Amino acid sequence: QKNLDHFHVNAGLSNHLHHYRFENLWMALNQENYKRYRVLVRAGEKQSMLAALLTNNLLSFFKGVDIWLDGPVTATGIFTEHTTQFKDQPMLAFSGEFSANVVLPDFVGIGKAVSRGFGTIVSNK
Repeated sequence: QKNLDHFHVNAGLSNHLHHYRFENLWMALNQENYKRYRVLVRAGEKQSMLAALLTNNLLSFFKGVDIWLDGPVTATGIFTEHTTQFKDQPMLAFSGEFSANVVLPDFVGIGKAVSRGFGTIVSNK
C-alpha cells in the first residue's frame, strides 16, 4: 500500500535570488566536461565551471517539467568535491550551496543520476 500526496508548487524565474543546498551529492560532470574540469588549476575556475553547469542543469530541469522561462537563468555557488561510487565506479560529485534567480520546489533532483538519488536540493532559508 502506498500513500501519495499531490501538491501545487511555484516554480520558475524570479526577480530575486533564492538560496538552495544539495541534500545529496550533485553529479555535475559527464565524461567530456570531467576532462575539462580536471585540467583547471585555480579553484575559482572550477567554481565558475560548476556554476555554468548548474545553470544548464536548472534549464534542463525546467524543460523537463515543461516550464518555459522568459529570461536568463543565473546561478552561483560554493561547491566541494567528493568521490562516490556509481555503478561500481568511482565518480566525482559535489556538495554545496547555491543561489539562483529561480524558484524551485524542495526535493527536486538536479544534474545526472537524479533517479538514483543524486542532486536533491532543498531551500536554504
